[in-house]
Amino acid sequence: MRNDHVLHQVAAVAPASRTAPMCASAAAGVEDAPAGLEAVRAAGCATIGVEGTHDAADLDADLVVASLDKLRIVVQHDGVKFELLPE
Repeated sequence: MRNDHVLHQVAAVAPASRTAPMCASAAAGVEDAPAGLEAVRAAGCATIGVEGTHDAADLDADLVVASLDKLRIVVQHDGVKFELLPE
């Protein structure tokens, strides 16, 4: 688990054309299970783990949150930033 409190610029702002392909490295996947996180990582995406069905220690993700309401998604001109909200 790598939890720096901020997962910088994980996903690019959506392409202008909805049919334009999006690179996996410009995306993030949210999962609550180790197998799901493995699949997201295998696809080349950044990983966000959500505690619940598994403890944080079992979630090998770029960012781990206790629940989705503890996650802030900030859209910027050059991408998206994910942050943990303070307790």
